[in-house]
Amino acid sequence: MRGVFLISLLSGALALSACGSVEWVHPKKPRDMYGQDYNKCENALQQDPKVQAGSRAMLYKEIDRCMAREGWLLVEKP
Repeated sequence: MRGVFLISLLSGALALSACGSVEWVHPKKPRDMYGQDYNKCENALQQDPKVQAGSRAMLYKEIDRCMAREGWLLVEKP
């Protein structure tokens, strides 16, 4: 079930990115916490041998998944 949610989230992100500009928002955290959470995800994933062996695109996809787990949502800018 969780995998289906992540696939839906990523599919939605791709659809939104085709329509215009998008941004990450969090329902409970201020915008300035984005960078801290992003860096946390990026640093954790750079330690993962599976991600290191993959492409740069794979790293970005995994960062997006990590950000979603942290509660961040990718939404279209108004």
